[in-house]
Amino acid sequence: PVLKQSGKSSWLKRPKKGDKRLKRIFYQSAFASMRCPESAAFYARKRKEGKRHHQIIIALARRRVNVLWAILHNRTPYAANPLLVS
Repeated sequence: PVLKQSGKSSWLKRPKKGDKRLKRIFYQSAFASMRCPESAAFYARKRKEGKRHHQIIIALARRRVNVLWAILHNRTPYAANPLLVS
């Protein structure tokens, strides 16, 4: 979300740029990842913080984007638990 302000008024506006198909793929991927224990724990933690379902799914999608970027940037294969990889 992008914060917009005018005088004493402020509101959040969702950015409309970017590849919509790619955003949808990551959103669906995050939604499907709820079966994974790590994602379920993340979901539960964010729910306790008072976040709404849609906000949490977007946060999960963002985490998946970050993992994909790290894989491509570091040119390493995916490891579910990076601490165990030597």
